[in-house]
Amino acid sequence: MSASSPVASLADENLSPAEQQMLTAAIIGALIDLQTGDASDDPAQGERWDTSRQIRATLLAELLTGKRHGDKTARAVKLRGARITGPLDLEASTISCPLLLQDCYLDERVNLDEATAPSIRMPGCHLPTLTAAQLRTTGDLQLNATKFFANGEVNLLGGHIGGQLILSGASLTNTSGPALTADGLTVDQGMFCDDGFTAKGDVRLADAHIGGQLILNGATLTNPDGTALFADGLTVDRDMFCGDGFTATGEIRLNGAHIGGQLNLNGANLARPGGTALCGQMLTVDHAMVGNEGFTAIGEVSLSGAHIGGLNLNGANLANPGGTALNVDGLIATHGMSCKEGFTATGMTSLLGAHIGGQLILDGATLTNPDGTALFADGLTVDRDMFCGDGFTATGEIRLNGAHIGGQFILTPAKLTNPGGTALSANDVTVDRDMFCGIGFIATGEICLVGATIRGALNMAGATLTNPAGSILDFEAANINTLLMPRTQPYGEVILTNAKVEVFDDHEVGWPAVLRLRGFVYDSLKNQDVSTRARLQWLKRDPGNFTPQLYDQLAAVYRRAGDEPAARKVAIAKQWRRRRVLNPLNWLWYATVGYGYRTWLAAIWLAALVALGTWVFSRAYPARMIAISSHPPAFHAAAYALDLLLPVIGLGQKGAWQPQGSALYWSWVLTGAGWVLTTAVVAGLTGILKRD
Repeated sequence: MSASSPVASLADENLSPAEQQMLTAAIIGALIDLQTGDASDDPAQGERWDTSRQIRATLLAELLTGKRHGDKTARAVKLRGARITGPLDLEASTISCPLLLQDCYLDERVNLDEATAPSIRMPGCHLPTLTAAQLRTTGDLQLNATKFFANGEVNLLGGHIGGQLILSGASLTNTSGPALTADGLTVDQGMFCDDGFTAKGDVRLADAHIGGQLILNGATLTNPDGTALFADGLTVDRDMFCGDGFTATGEIRLNGAHIGGQLNLNGANLARPGGTALCGQMLTVDHAMVGNEGFTAIGEVSLSGAHIGGLNLNGANLANPGGTALNVDGLIATHGMSCKEGFTATGMTSLLGAHIGGQLILDGATLTNPDGTALFADGLTVDRDMFCGDGFTATGEIRLNGAHIGGQFILTPAKLTNPGGTALSANDVTVDRDMFCGIGFIATGEICLVGATIRGALNMAGATLTNPAGSILDFEAANINTLLMPRTQPYGEVILTNAKVEVFDDHEVGWPAVLRLRGFVYDSLKNQDVSTRARLQWLKRDPGNFTPQLYDQLAAVYRRAGDEPAARKVAIAKQWRRRRVLNPLNWLWYATVGYGYRTWLAAIWLAALVALGTWVFSRAYPARMIAISSHPPAFHAAAYALDLLLPVIGLGQKGAWQPQGSALYWSWVLTGAGWVLTTAVVAGLTGILKRD
């Protein structure tokens, strides 16, 4: 055998049979299997393997770097069931061939810092630690089912994996620091941490770039007092899966991350009680982010400022009692947001300033934050419809101040509970279509829509409203196209001060005990079954002082509807109430000429007084009627009475005959009555009595 032969060159060395096989097999890339075929092959027992399975790490390093075969280059190094003794130090080395260590046991650390290799595969191995900062591979780095024991860290800081990074089923343990450090890592294809992958200690992927998918399905990350996954600035070109039993004890951080496909959290369990379970501030997800099918989070889920194609949390269970359960302040959800089908949030759900590009669906959701805000969505924009029905329940205040709903806002059936406080605060809200709070809508607490704009119908017919401590409906300065009021009496005040409604539809039995109407403007009354007399009683439910506008508004509506008699009744009622408050002679103007709206009453009074005078003076003549002129006209009792009653017209009777006794007193009464009637008629005809 020639001197250049690898076998001859190795004969002089003190090589174990296993090492001799490895060197020989590497020429053709054959696998050397040192397993015995029994239970002792478990790498967890590798420290007890005998010398027949041992290979020196220094020898392995020389083989991988081309220092052992002279002019013969190793095609691949493949070992199974070997025990590698000593540290495997390949720092800054160029590894000339692929490396496969399968089900091996390595006594000491592996150093691949700044190394370059075609591919490195270590499935099922047991080793204390692996440092591979700035590692470069053209192919895969495979660490699936590998167990890192003691205080071992896997360090891939700034590395570049040309193929896949496979950690499926791996177990990483580092009680004193990160279990996996991969900040700035680049993986050209996918990264797999699934199939029972576990990490005790922080998993760091800050500013990493995964060219394919990042899969963490079924993984278990544990770092109770800190961050379980730190991936701020992470970029995943395709999908990121953290579902199918994914469990994290500690915070998941994705601040500023970019997921090019879908972020899937279906079935995941996140826990960091009293802290943040998932923090994805400024996160970008090009497609959908889904967290249903049993997704649970104990601690805050924060997606503030995130930009997501669509957010789906149907059936999710989020709990952070006394704090914020879901924070999506400033969220942009291009294709909508859905939290239905049993979605629950214990703690505040916050959508402050969020923009939902499609629909916002909360049907059947349960939001619970007693004595606080259950839904905080001031400044929310929903381009289409917002659904809070189908059994939606909120314990605590719902806030939508300044929100804009581009379609319908549906709250039936729903139950809002905040006793002694505000159940729904939607001041200055804008709803471009209809808002439904009708049959099946139950509210304990105030419904506040001050300054709201509802361009369609606000339907509250069939609602059950209770707030004995104060107002139940506050629509002050609201602008509503069609307002359908409750059909059952609400327990609490209703405020319509300065509101504007085109069509007002109410029912007598739905009027509250106190109804504030000052400045309320409406174009038409839809319910024609309510009588004018009842409408006047409706106006009296306003507890303020006399307000002419209330009557003028109602009269104007009747006139527009062509019901002039009803309008006159309202005008008369207005004057009666005004003068009852301001004028002690109110009854007189009402009885004589109806405040100028019924001047024909004066003719009736005149006829009655003439009849009375005729009776009185016909009985007084001739004994008590004395002629006072030399040539008096013949006495006529009716003409005498009429002459007394008409102060500006003389019929010749009053100046010719003088009554005596009781007839004299009656003449005074008729003269005074005549002046009163004349004054009332003149005032009524000139409009003086109609003035406010």
